[in-house]
Amino acid sequence: MKKFTILLLLALTQVWAGHAMAASLEDFVRPRALVDIQISPDGAHLAMLRREDKDTLYVVRRADNSVVTGVSSSPGQRFHSFRWANTNRILIEPAVELESHARPLPTGALLGFSIDGRQNGYLRRSHTDEGNAQMFRVVSDLPGDADHVIVARHAFIPAPEAPETYVRQHNDIGLAESILPLGRTSAGFAAMTCVDACIPDTEEKPTLERLNVYTGKSTPLVEAPGARGQFLVNADATRILFTGIRSGLVSIYHSQSAPEWQEVKYFTQYYELGATPVGFSEDGSIMALDNLVDTLGLSRLGLKGEVDSVFRDKVADIDSLVSARGGKLIAASFSAGFPSWYYHDADSAFARTHKALRAAYPESDIDVTSFTDQEQEAVVRVYSDRNPGTYLVVNLETGKAEDLLRQMDWLNDDELVTSQPVQIPTRDGFEIYGYLTKPRDKGDAPPLIVMTQPHPFTARFEWGYDARAQLFANAGYAVMQINTRGAPGYGQRYTTGSSVELDNWTDHDIVDAVSWASRLELIDPDKVCLFGSGNGAYSAVLTAMRNPDAFRCVIAADGEYRPEDLPRIVNPARLFPVALLGNRDPAQLPWFDNLIDNAD
Repeated sequence: MKKFTILLLLALTQVWAGHAMAASLEDFVRPRALVDIQISPDGAHLAMLRREDKDTLYVVRRADNSVVTGVSSSPGQRFHSFRWANTNRILIEPAVELESHARPLPTGALLGFSIDGRQNGYLRRSHTDEGNAQMFRVVSDLPGDADHVIVARHAFIPAPEAPETYVRQHNDIGLAESILPLGRTSAGFAAMTCVDACIPDTEEKPTLERLNVYTGKSTPLVEAPGARGQFLVNADATRILFTGIRSGLVSIYHSQSAPEWQEVKYFTQYYELGATPVGFSEDGSIMALDNLVDTLGLSRLGLKGEVDSVFRDKVADIDSLVSARGGKLIAASFSAGFPSWYYHDADSAFARTHKALRAAYPESDIDVTSFTDQEQEAVVRVYSDRNPGTYLVVNLETGKAEDLLRQMDWLNDDELVTSQPVQIPTRDGFEIYGYLTKPRDKGDAPPLIVMTQPHPFTARFEWGYDARAQLFANAGYAVMQINTRGAPGYGQRYTTGSSVELDNWTDHDIVDAVSWASRLELIDPDKVCLFGSGNGAYSAVLTAMRNPDAFRCVIAADGEYRPEDLPRIVNPARLFPVALLGNRDPAQLPWFDNLIDNAD
């Protein structure tokens, strides 16, 4: 299928647009080698993760820009993520490549790697002596204790009849991805017996542990009050929160004298409304995300269950958080089109510097990868629709910025085009959001490629560099990326609807977007093609089949075309309650047609 897809892409670049490409196909499909850069707690070193035939983590001394040391992944292994535990020690979360998944999957184990070479190797493995699975997640860096971190341990047992695959928290606000229990065998990494169906071990609840980052020895701190959920702790682990799901209820617990738990608040899972703790403020207040008023906003959560709103955008959900080492909440971003920011302390050095950087790069946004211990310096990533990413070290006290490296440095900004946010009215009076990328040649109305979302009900198109959109635009096509209703990120109103309504809206929204662009003479209405990959391939074919006169062609890449073949992963909302906050469950997709049976 991948070879066939590339042939179709090559054909598209030659047939309709009649446009000579400045960059080659290989320039656009070549993956970015530089994955991440993070600064050490003392600011003396940088850790850089590069992904090529294997993953390599380099440590660079800032004083002379020399490579001090490095470590590479084993055959078949990748490094999913890493973090500085102290000025000498880095914790790595390994991942493994499986033929059934396009991206490497984290195993839930922990590796330790030191600049001085001391005690490198596994700190925690993802399988037990009994053959069950266990997953570990770093909950707190413990800035005041260089030799320890706080980790959560989750135990799992095989359940051949269970309809769920375990989903773990992926970032600060509960966006998640599948994680499969994997163990190491003599032949390398292999999926364990419960790879397709693992459930939490109700006899062994999640535990919070203080882990020595060198020896791997740990001290249990507290056992969770329930079998499914996630921990949150403050900088010195004197306050512990657990948010878990039990009997259809999402409950938030607080403890200052483990193992005593106090229930703070509970929400009914059925209504998909609630709040989830995500960090602490400077004064020790519990900060939470809630969707009690349509969009996902930031609130203070009291120990008696009070939810006091701090910030909420009227249109867009908060989609990322910035926290210092130790978990202190600093800022949040949200986006209905171009990214916007909320600063928890508007007078802080971070807020001033971040605002200055956004002013210095007016057509870009600024991500933060890591801070030093006292928040004097940070590594940031400047990115835009025409820049995959450029890393800088920024001094938050002086505002001075030091250039590091650029991702995909073989691409020239002058060969790339802008992606414009659009708001499009629909036939029923609703307004949908998306992006329109027009080719540089603005003569006659260009042919249009409409890209469907690969994960229609759990992800959305966002502003930034998109290799496929730039490839098509570089070949002379306009590209439209539409977040049809059901997509997360725009509040409850965007996801509310029955399965039948969402089923109809998916293709209605796409057709209405094409009609809108045609009315404004932005495109050639006689040359419109649908492009979809993954679940979006199903959506593209289904939309074309239901609206055969609206499209000249459809490209479906690496998709499944029977409803029963679509991935049955559980929405992270069902396990980690931030997405109580309103995403659809992809295990119950609102598409009914069997495309194979109806292909003719």
